[in-house]
Parts: sequence; C-alpha cells; structure tokens
Amino acid sequence: MLVRELNLGGCERDVTRLALGIDRTRYEPHVAAIHPHGLRADELRAAGVPIVELGFRSFLKPEVVSAGRQTLRYCAERGVRILHAWDIPMTLFAAPVGAFGRGLKVLTSQLSYRRMYRGWEQRLLWGTDRLSDRVAVNCQTIIDELYRRHGLPAGRAALIYNGVDLAQFHPRGRSREILPPGFRDAEMVVGAVCALRSEKRLGDLVEAFAAAGAAERDWRLVIVGSGVELEPLQQAARRLGVAELCHFEPQTAQVADWDRALDVFVMCSDQESFPNGPLEAMACGCAVIGSDVGGVAEMIEDGVSGLIFPARDVPALTEKLLRLADRPTRAAVAEAGARRAVEEFSAERFCRSYEDLYDELLGPPRK
Repeated sequence: MLVRELNLGGCERDVTRLALGIDRTRYEPHVAAIHPHGLRADELRAAGVPIVELGFRSFLKPEVVSAGRQTLRYCAERGVRILHAWDIPMTLFAAPVGAFGRGLKVLTSQLSYRRMYRGWEQRLLWGTDRLSDRVAVNCQTIIDELYRRHGLPAGRAALIYNGVDLAQFHPRGRSREILPPGFRDAEMVVGAVCALRSEKRLGDLVEAFAAAGAAERDWRLVIVGSGVELEPLQQAARRLGVAELCHFEPQTAQVADWDRALDVFVMCSDQESFPNGPLEAMACGCAVIGSDVGGVAEMIEDGVSGLIFPARDVPALTEKLLRLADRPTRAAVAEAGARRAVEEFSAERFCRSYEDLYDELLGPPRK
C-alpha cells in the first residue's frame, strides 16, 4: 500500500485502518511512503507492519526511476502481488511502475473530485486509469463523474465506502468535560472538526450560528482544527457578535472525545467526496448536518440519520440548526445516525470489502 505520508489525514488513516484490520491469514500488508514518519507510521510499526521509504521527492528528478526499480525489486523479493496506491502522487508513481512488474496487479484510488487537481495531473490520471486493473472510489457520485467527464474505462471503478473505527468512535460515555468550563452547561453545543481550509466553508457555519440567535438560545460553537482560515473565522465571530460563544481548538488526535462533546456536528464544505468527519461524528452520537456535496447524501438519510442542506446556503443551514434545537428531534437524528454508522460503515466492513476486491484482482487461488 503506497501513500505520500503517514501522519494525520484521511488517506493515512484509511491505510492504517486497513493494514491493521486486514485478515493476516489471507494477506500480509506492507506500506511504502515518501515521508514514512508520523502518528500513523508509529501505529503501523508498533503492529509490526513493514514500512518502506520511497527514495524520491520529485517526479522531475532521476531518483524517481531508482525508486521505481527499488519498488519492483522489493515486490519480487517478498512476493508482493498487489500495488495499491491511495492518493494521487502515489497513483502517478505506482501505475507506471506496476506495468513493469511481473504478475503485479495495480489498484489505484480516486477519493476526491478530479477537477480539484491541476490540468497536467488530470491528463496523467487519464493514463493511469488505463494502466490500473481497478480504481477504488469511495462514493457513487465520484464514480459517475469519472465515467461521464473523465472517460474511465467501463467496469474499472470499485465502490468501497470509508469505514469508521467503532472501537474509537462510539457514543458510550458522551461527556462535555473536554469543553471549556463556560461551554459545558450550554443548551446546545454545535461544532466541526476538520482542517481549517477555504473549501470547508466554516464561515458559513459561524454566520448561521449567529443568525439562529445563538446568544438568546444559550448555544455554543466549537471548531476543532488548524489552518489558514483560523484568523478569518475569529474575525467573523467578532464581527457577528458571537466571539464569546465560540471556542477554537487546535488540531488534535482526540477527535472522538471532541465529537462526543458536541450535540450537533456541521460539515458545510463545498467540495468533498465521502468525508470522514461527519461519519465519525455520527458514530459518536452527534446529530449531523451536512452540505449536499459528493457522497454525503449516500452517507446520510436526509431527515432520518442527519440533515442535508445546499452548500453555500447560509439561510438553509440556519434553518437546519433551528430544527435541531428541539431536543427530541435532535436525539432521534443522533440515534439513527449512530445506528447507520454501525450497520453500513464500520471499519470491519471496510476491511472485508478491500479483501474481496483483492481476491477479485488475484482471481482463483493458485493450485
């Protein structure tokens, strides 16, 4: 399994989840990365998963050729039969390298909209689609776009939804103790846990929170994450008169604890595929509101296990917040969301789905 780095991030988390959860009587995981250090690397090494450092930093330097030869040699010496690239840089590396491997199957991944990438990357991905035996995708919406707009060969896509670690993300022991003291007795705590980037549209959340009359309703807003949007969000909170009702917590590994402290989790991005944030919050017993982008409508049953609003529509988001101000409604949505996370999107199902795909790639067992 190839991934650019092994610290925090969605792909890194999924690689680690699969490497640790795969049936070791059937498959032996190896992980390769350009930057093989960080939180996920520590978890993998502790579990005895071999980690290989890919010896290149740029596709424009000759060292990438040496890294390709090293990868093929490693696979041949250890009997590796599948190269599984998890992100775009590794797809651009693994697909052509795998074409030179004897008996190697190549599985690449498309876990976000391709239009988010530069033109030259999209053109190269057109080629890697044809070098790949299958392309793993985490929602049907992205699959439809790949076939319609990017000419993915028919039958090449494999749908595998993200999975959530239910041992870590669960509603048991929900508590507000992690919150600042002035937030623990609030009528409703609204929040988000994500990187603070422009496409997350967290300014819309601050505006909707203020428009819903948060001060009069004794609500609080908690945003957990780090990034370039922190200062603009703080300025927006001051401008809208809700700064004292807002808490900004830097990026942390204690995601589940923060999720369990929230009553309502909001994802208001205008670009996502199948985001982990709202799924983890559902599993932790939050009532989730999500923008209608990517595969969010595949994750959430609108009006049952969560609420969906049009991206960038602040009045619609405000209305959803007000709807969840009713405690029985909020509790029913949270309960249905937690149940759906368990039944449809468990990490165990995620791992079994990839095992089935690997089986399909390799065909009948060798005699």
